[in-house]
Amino acid sequence: MIDEINDTVSFVKNNDEINEHLNSLLPNASKVFNPQTATSTLRKLQICLDKPELYKLNDYHYLLLYDTLSNLCDLHNNAVRACETQEDRKPLSQIGDYYIEELLFDEMVDIYFYDIDFLFDPEDMFQLGLEGRKQMAINEETFAVIQGLIPHPEELELKECEGERSDSSPYFGSKSKVMP
Repeated sequence: MIDEINDTVSFVKNNDEINEHLNSLLPNASKVFNPQTATSTLRKLQICLDKPELYKLNDYHYLLLYDTLSNLCDLHNNAVRACETQEDRKPLSQIGDYYIEELLFDEMVDIYFYDIDFLFDPEDMFQLGLEGRKQMAINEETFAVIQGLIPHPEELELKECEGERSDSSPYFGSKSKVMP
């Protein structure tokens, strides 16, 4: 996604076209992220991914990851599906040491996203009012994301959380051809 956004900014000089392309790449996140903020946030997430520590993500991070994951799944699945032979399919389906023929976006969201309140319709959210949001446990940050408020730089800082990192998952194994 970082490369896609950078390519857009490099090759497209018209701001309207840049915004249109960013909207196609990040249909939800483009409402609160400009290209520079999206790429810098994705870079920070990428750096933290390689560290042994755990980091707390907020709804701005999850929104960006949601669109990025959706895009990745679509690209991977379409590329593998377009292959006519197993020989052509094999290199395109390889992810690390595994061969994954299909990435199941909805199932990954169910497993790895604690909620997707950040996708709530802005008008419906506004209509809930303060009491309705309290009843649904919608916090101010989620409300801000839904209403399209641009994140403050402090909101995008990744903070380390306590806990152990676990690299094992019951949802994915060496024989899987479908992922989550």
